[in-house]
Amino acid sequence: MDTTVIKRKATDNKEQQPTALSSDTTARKQPSYTKRVDPILYKIIRTIAATIWVISITIMVWFIAPFSAIFVNPILKRMGVRQFYYPLELCSRFWARGLCWIWGIEVVVEGSDLLRKCDGTPTVIMYSHCSNIDPVIMMGYTSIPPRFIFKQELLYFVPLVFYLGYLVGHIPINRKQHHSAVEAINHSAEACRKSKGGVAISPEGTRSVDGQIQDFKKGGFHLAKRANAKIVPACYWGAYEMWPTNNLLPNSGVVHLRFLPAIETSNDDIDELIVKTRRIMKHTLVEEYPKKFNPFPRSPNILNPLIYLGLVAIIVYTVSQSTLYHQLIQTISHQIHRVI
Repeated sequence: MDTTVIKRKATDNKEQQPTALSSDTTARKQPSYTKRVDPILYKIIRTIAATIWVISITIMVWFIAPFSAIFVNPILKRMGVRQFYYPLELCSRFWARGLCWIWGIEVVVEGSDLLRKCDGTPTVIMYSHCSNIDPVIMMGYTSIPPRFIFKQELLYFVPLVFYLGYLVGHIPINRKQHHSAVEAINHSAEACRKSKGGVAISPEGTRSVDGQIQDFKKGGFHLAKRANAKIVPACYWGAYEMWPTNNLLPNSGVVHLRFLPAIETSNDDIDELIVKTRRIMKHTLVEEYPKKFNPFPRSPNILNPLIYLGLVAIIVYTVSQSTLYHQLIQTISHQIHRVI
């Protein structure tokens, strides 16, 4: 286990830079803590458990989604039930929170009441982005169910997960083609305005490779203006330490997520909104660091994935010993022999 003392630094970009590296030159020291890199064996075990979890829950949701969309959701809508409690939203939070638990990542959420006030109105959640776990945590711990804008390439890299996401309302964007990206933003704005729901997007456009806040892209702000939506900034601490861009697998530890007061978009133009939102988020990340926050308060977590893998082993063994299982296998074998 590698341990070194590091200090977080503030950033203040002066010019737009075509890189995910911060262009800041000023620095302000934040609270020091001990950096920790989990043993590779722990990471591998957690990854195996997380993969089984993602595949099994995603397949379950594939079966639930059509029934929920056709029958359950319309009934709940007529009854006036919040979308937060729709079956697919419950499954999404279960999927995301279970994944965080298996990874050994504890999430502390602050300011949920500020986001909850925006429920029922078009809302764009803009979150600081420096880790792969950012959208997972956002999905599992927001008080209103957001739709995500994600890279179109992910449809081909992880089709089981992202095609399902696309079918339930999350929005792929082709960042390499300007026209396609504009269409995706327009579609997102229209969906946000009509549903009076939330859309989550990183204003930085991509993960920061040094953990510092980057320059903001205009796409998310065009979305907010066209949807006449409020902007709710969200700041992460500890996410970069859990899973920096140069690490293949995540560490375990604590991530702090804070939602900030909503920003009205009607009175400002795009450039003014960019400056205002980034200034607020940067000030929060640097000046309002969570008190006594430490992303590594305890030793690496290996217990959670072992518990889950043990439960999976028990379930698999129990099912394999059942009469129904053997009858099913015999039926499948018989049908295969008939075809052959």
